[in-house]
Amino acid sequence: MELFLTKPKLEQELDVKIDLILHAGESLSQSNVNIIDAVLLGTKRIGHGINLPKHPQLFDIIKEK
Repeated sequence: MELFLTKPKLEQELDVKIDLILHAGESLSQSNVNIIDAVLLGTKRIGHGINLPKHPQLFDIIKEK
């Protein structure tokens, strides 16, 4: 996870854009919140996202982007 947090610094240092494409929200388990992590990390695409309806505020953020 720490590597992902250094992404903005790496992009600036290397003068590149690193797009993330993450599979997240693949579980209907209430404890599965990796879809939130994916959005916070700035993923370009979310694979599956079947538990997105459990996070209505997150759904609004995704629609905005």
